[in-house]
Amino acid sequence: MGWFAMRELLRSNDLVRLSFIEALLKDDGIESVLLDGHIAALEGSISALPRRLMVDEDDFAKAQRRLIDASELPEVEGGATLDALLGGRVRLLQPERGYRAAIDPVLLAAAVPVERGERAAELGSGTGAAALCLAARVPGLAVSGIERSADAVGLARASARANAVDDRVEFFHGDITEAPVRMGRERFAAVFANPPFRNAAMASPPQNAALTAAVIEGAVGIKPWIDVMLALAVPGGALVLIHLAERLDEILAALGERAGATVVFPLWPKAARPAKRILVLARKGRRGRLTLAPGMVLHRPDGSYTEAAQTVLRDGAALTL
Repeated sequence: MGWFAMRELLRSNDLVRLSFIEALLKDDGIESVLLDGHIAALEGSISALPRRLMVDEDDFAKAQRRLIDASELPEVEGGATLDALLGGRVRLLQPERGYRAAIDPVLLAAAVPVERGERAAELGSGTGAAALCLAARVPGLAVSGIERSADAVGLARASARANAVDDRVEFFHGDITEAPVRMGRERFAAVFANPPFRNAAMASPPQNAALTAAVIEGAVGIKPWIDVMLALAVPGGALVLIHLAERLDEILAALGERAGATVVFPLWPKAARPAKRILVLARKGRRGRLTLAPGMVLHRPDGSYTEAAQTVLRDGAALTL
């Protein structure tokens, strides 16, 4: 096995599970290496820090297949890939075809104002990108997500295990309207969402069904999402959305007088270009004027990310709205 051709298969602090997976791979002739054990020993705990199980790049697809067969990873139509977010701090399983996380969930997670010991909820959590990024940024935070795609929920749960945060990040299978029942009676300090942003009457649906469900909202519009967000939040709790700038009027109308102290944070694709995406933060039951924040420019003229964007997308910095 070449050290410069290794790829992380999964991450866990469950030593029994890791030993089991190593044995599974060995039976199939796949060599693996467990990293970070010495670091854990230096820190004084053999189980507190997650270990990385590495395999040769050429064996990666075969190793993933073996874990799927052993029910260690969920099987999805078309296969799944294991990708990195936040500069490798988050490992994300997502379908090889269909909706794949880009920068929207990372930006959304960066804008959620929560602290260690609090609870946050995500509506339409998909494969878990935003929830896992938020959990990586705020240690000790508990996050619950709900998603109607069973395949996506399976991948999200596996990703939570791979990132060793499944003790505080959970994903439920169901429609967003079921969230108040599925997630329990306790309410959340923050509720966040990246809803399907294309109106059904205004968009041509993609050919892939899963991608259609992720980006086309159907006939219900944005109001049901905000209704559920309000139902889940504690008084004064934060509601955070990422959406199209052109839909801001609908978002504000749906919030009405039920939430206030609203901040709109434009995401400028390049300097001197109109904002296509916005982040919106409102507080349940609060009064206060609408604030238009300076926002953030995402790309330099050459298309590369600005330094401000990189600190969020690569380094996991928070966005203060």
